[in-house]
Amino acid sequence: MARFRHPGLFRFIPGVVGYFVYNVICVSMHGSTLGKRLISAVVVQESGIRCRTAPAVIRELGYFVDSLFFGLVGYSAMCGSYQEQRFGDRWARTVVAKRANVIPEQLRSDGRFIVTLMLAVMTDAAIGMIGLLMLISG
Repeated sequence: MARFRHPGLFRFIPGVVGYFVYNVICVSMHGSTLGKRLISAVVVQESGIRCRTAPAVIRELGYFVDSLFFGLVGYSAMCGSYQEQRFGDRWARTVVAKRANVIPEQLRSDGRFIVTLMLAVMTDAAIGMIGLLMLISG
């Protein structure tokens, strides 16, 4: 008879950490995740300058609040904001803008995007493998 184990936090935490790290790397090093790049969007500070690491971390931590109740918390925050900012954006003082509306000097190159994306995906995969190793050894 097959036995099923409850997956526990060891399967959940590496996925959440990997997602978080992927987004922080992409936003802080380039301003765009793959999805944002596909729709020509970029994360910048409210002042129009590039998003740095600390605001990227704050912004992504805020996502866990914004995603509550299937995203209704973030959606309601966006509806009440002139710049359509979710809570994470408000706390980090960032905004998602169209690349065409950002000062060209503040945009990062396509080559940098490719390197950033590769780094972010490899880091996410490494975190996943560490989680898998912890699960197997534990």
